[in-house]
Amino acid sequence: MKQNYLKDYLLVWNDEFENVKLDMSKWNLKAEMSPQNDLQLRDDETAIKIKDGILVLTSDRLDKNTYYTNTSLTTYNRMSFQYGYLEIKAKVPFGKPAWPSFWMLSDPNYRDADTNWKSEVDIFEVFGSETSLEANIHKWYNDGRHVAFPEKLTTRKIFKDKADAETWHTYGLLWTAESFKYLVDGEVFQNMDITSNGNFTDDDSGMSGYHEPHYVIFNNYVYTKSYKGCETWAKGKEATVNDTFPINYDIDYIRLYQIPGNGKLIIY
Repeated sequence: MKQNYLKDYLLVWNDEFENVKLDMSKWNLKAEMSPQNDLQLRDDETAIKIKDGILVLTSDRLDKNTYYTNTSLTTYNRMSFQYGYLEIKAKVPFGKPAWPSFWMLSDPNYRDADTNWKSEVDIFEVFGSETSLEANIHKWYNDGRHVAFPEKLTTRKIFKDKADAETWHTYGLLWTAESFKYLVDGEVFQNMDITSNGNFTDDDSGMSGYHEPHYVIFNNYVYTKSYKGCETWAKGKEATVNDTFPINYDIDYIRLYQIPGNGKLIIY
């Protein structure tokens, strides 16, 4: 049963993508995911555009061996926030070689100097699957180490089939001082404890980074042969001449709600 998680929440920031062009007072292009020898990052309307009130992120083939996708679309140095409910309505691509995502990083302008890692919060990622997505959190340590939330504790959202997965859905994160709740169509599929009790690493690094302001990121990345993960965990997901392109990731809106006086909203 769906619950009314948004009681007492007010809309504080949004983009309905109703303009002809992307509103660059709200968005910043920043390469949070890297180009590859066979994958270009593009900033122009071949990869990022607004069409009929929909933000369209496109990945496409340049020739049989090379591809392009969008440079990460972010709110870095535009908007960051602490606590609230963040939601998009989107048609997300599923299946090989798609790797679309909706995620956040802790804002370096507000990062606690005593925290020796930065926070990554993945509201969802589709790892080339035809029917499932997953949420995650990560710690990226200053010395280069990286730890992700244990896979054995991860609950995936599974759609009934690829057609269901690729239709319009709402995807949300309810972020409080106690937890990250991840939602699809208003129903929670994953709940992560971000209090000190939820510390999932074997060190004393704690959970403070998950309470710092974060900025939002969108990618419509694709796996290609040059991506090093395709040698190991992503093997078999890389793009080939048999895959269908273009691959579009359509977003109808993004909306942020907060309880007045609870958390921060930073507008640059």
